[in-house]
This record gives sequence, structure tokens and C-alpha cells, in this order.
Amino acid sequence: MREVRDGIATLLDAMRADPRCLETVCLAVITFGAVARQVVPLTSVDHFSMPSLRLGTGTPLGSALNLLSNAIDTQVQRSTNLEIKGDWRPLCFIITDGLPTDEWRSAARAFRARVDSGSISAVALACGPDVEVAALKEVTPTVLQGGFDSTSIRTFFRWVTNSVRAASLGVGAVGAEKFLAPPKELDNAVNLKIHDSSHPDLYLVSRCQKKRLPYVMKHRWNGRVYGSTENVPLEDLEVSTIAGTTVQSGEVEPSACPHCTNAIWASCVCSRLFCCPTNHGRFTCPWCEGTNDFSPGNFSITGSGG
Repeated sequence: MREVRDGIATLLDAMRADPRCLETVCLAVITFGAVARQVVPLTSVDHFSMPSLRLGTGTPLGSALNLLSNAIDTQVQRSTNLEIKGDWRPLCFIITDGLPTDEWRSAARAFRARVDSGSISAVALACGPDVEVAALKEVTPTVLQGGFDSTSIRTFFRWVTNSVRAASLGVGAVGAEKFLAPPKELDNAVNLKIHDSSHPDLYLVSRCQKKRLPYVMKHRWNGRVYGSTENVPLEDLEVSTIAGTTVQSGEVEPSACPHCTNAIWASCVCSRLFCCPTNHGRFTCPWCEGTNDFSPGNFSITGSGG
């Protein structure tokens, strides 16, 4: 997420430093985490403000594509027979690291028809090993792989910047609105592999009992249990009602809270996880504020969707 924010900032700086881009480029941002929303309408580069990007539990790809199509229909100026010059063909960049968690196929078919007709140019970046590449292929034929590290994200945004700049320089020329050839670091994602399709990575959302801040625990199946691979402290998190994989607590390797280092987590009656200092005691859930007595036991855990 940090690299995505930095990438947008770099793109914006480059556009504002280019007089031609200042005249011709407008940007819009749609996010799809807990919910899909347009956080910035189509705005000229000189008036564009960096949006607040928040992590969320879910990947409502279908809702995002519907929002995108509606934004293009209502915010992109069309040329008319009254000699009103409209906007050039939109360039759409779709970045995701997860699996769709809503009904996305009908929206994907409708959007892909627009891509195939030539009214929209679109490219998708598949970030990480758990992306459903087949789903992205139904949205656009141009799917790139990357996002495994900060270098590939930076490479992608440099390519986005250069593609937008090239399009702005060639406005009015046939084919100018198409993307540049992607760098070799961003190969076409035909052969992108998922670690284990029967055991995709498990993301558990929890909250620190001491600091009351959220964090995400990432786990990967090792053939026996879901082993802990990373715990990410967050300042904020959008939590949706979308459910993901349900497992038993005994199948998940315990890991410490990154905010306070409590090594134990508990499941509240509100179905949320939080950290606690011991495996017995009376604790107050930082999600629902309910106070209950807790003791060791095996229970079901539902990871975040997408």
C-alpha cells in the first residue's frame, strides 16, 4: 500500500511537470476493499488531490467495474455532432492482490465488451501469488504480474506514467491512447502460480487490546497448519461483512500482536479476534467493548475475504 501511494504521487509529480499533460490529462481513483467507492472523480491534474487509501477486507471487483463503467459514461466528455471536442479514450489501470468476493462475472463481461470494442483501454496488475488471474483475463486481455516487492510496484507506476505521458503527447493520433509495451519485469501473467489453490493464504484481522489498533496476520499453508508469515500493524482498516476461509484455531500457528507483542489472541462472541496477555482471564473486546471470561479452546476462525 505504501508503494501504491508513492506510485500515485510520483505519477502526479510527473504529470504536473509536463505542460502537455497539464493540458490533457485527468485522473480518477476507485478503490475496492471493504466496499467499492470512487474516492476521486475525474479531475484535471492541476486540481487533483491525493486520496486517503485504506486497506479493507474484501475484493468487490464486480462493484468496482460497475463504478468504473458508470464513471466513464457520466464523467468522460463525449464528442458530439455539434463539433464539441470530447475527451480521448480512457486508459484504465486495475490493481488487485486478491480474489473477487462479489458477483463479478456479469460486470466483467460488460466491461470486457467495451475493451474489445476499442472504447476503453485497460490493463490489470496481478499483485502477489493469490490473485485469480483467470478472473482478470475476463476483464481485460492485458494482465501483468508484479507487486511481489516494492521494486515491481515502482516499475509498474513508472510504466503507467510513461504510458499516460505518451498518450498525452499523441492526442489526436490514431492509436496514441494505447499503452506502451510493458517492461520485461512485468511479464504477461499467463503462468502466474498460486501457492496452493486448495489452501490460499489466510488473512486474519485482529485488534490490539492495549492500543485498540487493528492489525492483519498473514498465514500460509505449510502442509500441516497455516504458518505465520507476517503481522502488519495498521492505523485504520475497513472491515466488511464478506467472509473468507473458515478454519479451526488448531490449524493456525499463533503469532504476536505487532502493536504490543501480546503472544496470544482470543475470539470474542462478536466473532472478532483480539490480542490478550494470558490464556486465562477476563478481557474486554476492543471491537464490541464486551467483557467476558476467556480460557483455552478450539474454535472456528473466519479469515478475511479476497
